[in-house]
Amino acid sequence: MSLFHASGVKAVWRRQLGSLLGNPLCYIFILAYVLSAAVTLFWPEDFYSRNITDLGAVLPRLMPWLLVALVPALAMNAWSAEREQGTDELLLTLPLSPFDAILGKYLAIISYFTLALICSLTNVAALLWLGSPDLGLICATYVGWWFAGLALAGLGLLASVQVTQPAIAFVIGVVYCGVVVLGAQSVDWFDAFNRGLVPLSGVVSSLAVAAAALAVALLQLGSRRWRPDSAPLITAQVLSLVFAVLIAVNVSRIAQRWYVDTDVSTEGLSSLSAASVQAIRQIENPVTIAVFISQNLPSKLASKAKEVTEKVKALERASGGKVEVKLYRPQDPLDEAGQLAGHYGLRPTKAAQESVAGAGETEEIFLSSAVVCAGRSQLIPSFDPGLSVEYELVRAVRGVSRAKKPILGLASTDLKMNGDFNMQTGQMAPAWSLVEEWKKQYEIREVDLGVDVAKDIDVLVVPLASNLGEPQVQHLHDYIWNGRPALLLEDPLPISNPALAPSQPKKPAGGQFGQPPGEGGEKKADLKPLYRALGLDFDYNRIVWSKFNPSHRFRGQLPATFVWVARDQGSIPESPITSGMDLLVLPFPGAISVAKDKAANLTVKPLLTPSTQAPWGLQAYGDWVEQSFMGTRMREPKSFVQSADPVPALAVEITGTMPSAYPRVAPGADKAPVADKAPAADKAPAADKKDDAKKDEAKKDDKPEAKPGVPSPAPVHVIVVADADFANNEFFDIYRSNAGERDEFAELRNLRNVQFLANAVDALAGDSAFLALRTRRPQSRPLTKLEDVVVKTDKYVADQTGVAERKAEDALAKANQAFAESSNKIDSQENLDENSKAQRIAMLGAKAQRTLDAKMRDIDRNKGDTIRLAKIEQRRAISDERRWVRFLAIGFPTLVMLLLVITVSSVRLGRERSHIPAARKRATV
Repeated sequence: MSLFHASGVKAVWRRQLGSLLGNPLCYIFILAYVLSAAVTLFWPEDFYSRNITDLGAVLPRLMPWLLVALVPALAMNAWSAEREQGTDELLLTLPLSPFDAILGKYLAIISYFTLALICSLTNVAALLWLGSPDLGLICATYVGWWFAGLALAGLGLLASVQVTQPAIAFVIGVVYCGVVVLGAQSVDWFDAFNRGLVPLSGVVSSLAVAAAALAVALLQLGSRRWRPDSAPLITAQVLSLVFAVLIAVNVSRIAQRWYVDTDVSTEGLSSLSAASVQAIRQIENPVTIAVFISQNLPSKLASKAKEVTEKVKALERASGGKVEVKLYRPQDPLDEAGQLAGHYGLRPTKAAQESVAGAGETEEIFLSSAVVCAGRSQLIPSFDPGLSVEYELVRAVRGVSRAKKPILGLASTDLKMNGDFNMQTGQMAPAWSLVEEWKKQYEIREVDLGVDVAKDIDVLVVPLASNLGEPQVQHLHDYIWNGRPALLLEDPLPISNPALAPSQPKKPAGGQFGQPPGEGGEKKADLKPLYRALGLDFDYNRIVWSKFNPSHRFRGQLPATFVWVARDQGSIPESPITSGMDLLVLPFPGAISVAKDKAANLTVKPLLTPSTQAPWGLQAYGDWVEQSFMGTRMREPKSFVQSADPVPALAVEITGTMPSAYPRVAPGADKAPVADKAPAADKAPAADKKDDAKKDEAKKDDKPEAKPGVPSPAPVHVIVVADADFANNEFFDIYRSNAGERDEFAELRNLRNVQFLANAVDALAGDSAFLALRTRRPQSRPLTKLEDVVVKTDKYVADQTGVAERKAEDALAKANQAFAESSNKIDSQENLDENSKAQRIAMLGAKAQRTLDAKMRDIDRNKGDTIRLAKIEQRRAISDERRWVRFLAIGFPTLVMLLLVITVSSVRLGRERSHIPAARKRATV
């Protein structure tokens, strides 16, 4: 007799599936399953506070346990009901094998389980209504749940074969499935699927569990027909089952070890990018990556630790044996692994977490790495939340594998990015964190522009070139004119030190140890000829402001001169430098425009602009800064005048042939040889001297004339940014681990200020390996449906606040006008002397001030009430929208499933009544 009959399997499948489809109790199980998933996802406030359109943080952890309850409920009647009704023997006497019967029932359970998963797609529909989820990531998660269902369905069917009562089969099935799910979670079986991967190891292991359960069920059924002489056959069957399971386990382990998987997420962030693979395969010497991850990490760093572990293993796999990974799990800094980390130069960082000593205790942890190659090492002290783990690792591996780093020249200007000794305080100012970041990829060298720039400088960075003197600007011009790449950071108002603004006179050098600065000193050069030669009309004394602000938390707190640059506002044109960047913010930037007389061979490409959809304008340095006897202090202007001109650029990239801004000799013109004639032998010495003088005069006449506008001997490559503060330490701290604990910075981690400058330097150096990799992070996927409500209510609050403020200003203006009129009336009375007038005006002023103070208190109270009521209305509108989301996401699928249950129950009841004999029906009057 054949083991497999397709027609028999199909017949059993249809019979069992029809039984499930016609049973209202099964629909109730699906209803409970879908309702539980929807409530878990959409009911908690955490889903809305996270503001991410995904399946949430709880549902992926809870779903396996929902399957533990659902799948055994669907499988409990599969065989136990047959035995309870006595039809199992009849089923086995049909012309089909036990394998056909088991496989048919298993496929029916899987089919109905698949239907249940499809019903839960109402949650995905709700997410699509709310925003733009990563459908690839959701698909991978559902694939993981489906393969888990394959394994659990086999275990549920096994439990049904073992007992005669469905209720007992359900209990035993829950126990079997619970044990398997517990084991799967202990080895993070679901984690890969939840990150958008479909791993071969997960697929094979789930199929192995299902096959083993079905094989045991077959043995259970076949044991009824065993005979005393069947021992060899039984042994062969058992050994075949054991060997099959062992093979499946080994295939699964091999696939897991070598990370055989497919990344189906939209952004592909769970696998190495092609750029990373190419960079790793180009290394020549073996590299060792020592990774230190503490055992007592806070829960908020668990996902980051998992990402680090998987990325280093993926690097090891992609390197072809060139990268060796050593993973250490120190318990504390004093154990063997902790001391080894200290040997590498790594220091633990502090993090607050729940511990045995009490809630919120600060403990020292490691989440760091040391990359070593041929005696060179590079440390990653902490995998910061705002930076890409893949980028950090690939950059470190590439950095230590190169014998010589490119040289990045940092020009010495009044803005000391590389640190400097402060003569007034007598202390050493540290280098900017950005410079320390550059040191991981480049050799940093201080450059004095008082002399020609050294030939081995690959890229020159000039902060605040407007502070340079005339000789320095001449050397900078020659550097750029000769086709050497440069990054110029200009700033109309450096918030770190407003005195360094281009519109202010050059600050004299400070005295030593608190002594007053010296007098005189070099004056600032005019930088406009250089910018004009580069094709720019750059008035770096004007400050750009924009009303666009995408941050709800900082809207109204930061001035309009903090210019937000967003891709969805048309502010970030397509460029390799800005690849993957969606948001930046520039404090007090300048305005860059293309000069009307730009050279035809020059190309000026905007990299960043203000929002094209929001009001913007320009202000002067004096509108924001005032000088007093106490020094320079900031103030906010009284008005913002909107500009009707096209938006300027905040950063540009310049390429092509540049005309010289200063008189220069055309390349090659001064190399023309001048023929010298040998003197005749019979000439007298006096005649020789006359001839030499004539030759010298002829050489002077033949020397090429230096003039401005001479084309550059090589194409230039310059990036000009109209801000120098947008990558200072405050912005860099946003990406640091300790900044991740500061809630006020949490929503700023999508800023790409630091990455923009790093990409700019790489582009100038001709290194494109990290341009896209540096910004490779998940896209922002907010709940746009709710975001629209927040934006609308924010506008309402702002409008109400503006109305209240205008009322207060009008009341103050009226009070001042009334006081002025009364004062003028007293002053016009001729019968009063000057002293009487002054006394009456003083009395009138005191009375008016008391009246005004009372009115202002009332006005401030009314203003506060107006704003408070507006914010209450905002909270109510947001709460109402969230309740509406809950109703639709939870109530609609529940209503559909209830209608389906009622429909199936009615159809089944109608069929049963139609088969009742007429003699047994109740008589109707």
